[in-house]
Amino acid sequence: MTIFSTIIINGVICSTLCCLADRLVESRSLWTNRSYCFSCGKTLAWFELFPFISGLISYLRCRHCGRRFSSWPLFLLFEVFFPISLSAIYLLHGASLLLFVTYLLYFLAREDAVSLSTHSDWLLFISLFCFQQKFWVDNNEAILPALVLLFLLAFFSYTKRMGAGDFPFFLLALSAFGPSRFLLFVFSAAVSALPLFLFSQAKKQPFLPSLLTAWLLLLLVN
Repeated sequence: MTIFSTIIINGVICSTLCCLADRLVESRSLWTNRSYCFSCGKTLAWFELFPFISGLISYLRCRHCGRRFSSWPLFLLFEVFFPISLSAIYLLHGASLLLFVTYLLYFLAREDAVSLSTHSDWLLFISLFCFQQKFWVDNNEAILPALVLLFLLAFFSYTKRMGAGDFPFFLLALSAFGPSRFLLFVFSAAVSALPLFLFSQAKKQPFLPSLLTAWLLLLLVN
């Protein structure tokens, strides 16, 4: 499969997942209707369904009512950066279980970015499965620091200093990458989230997009 076709396919998949996540957040039917504007209800034309290109042409606004359907940071993150990263992972490593899990994490990250909440509890079951698959071989030196860090993250989640949906993602990363790479994962996620927390004026910020960014980076350098 060529690079161009891989990017196109991942763009379509990610655009579809974004649509489903947005509908879930808005408590709308997931499958019965074609893509439409949530504001005026007009069904989108075929030329408005091209990933990335249609958003650029319309300036992220509905052509019927003029309402903006996304912000530019979210658009560039979910329609450009994540699809290209997924394409690179596929071209470098091929199809795999972790790649399939990444699409599910993408859906959750979109849900969190839109609503500041997510249905991530089922990640606990995927974590157990990933741990049994033994994707990693690690030394014993990093086990204790990783477990201590995981305990601190669980404490932050329990005391609501961190979103409750973030902890299952951390547990999944530990199961998938192993202790030493888990430490790198947490560091990468913190660095990815730092600009958003420094420059955004909102009191609450979604963290799952930063966790997904760290997840993709570790898969790319694996």
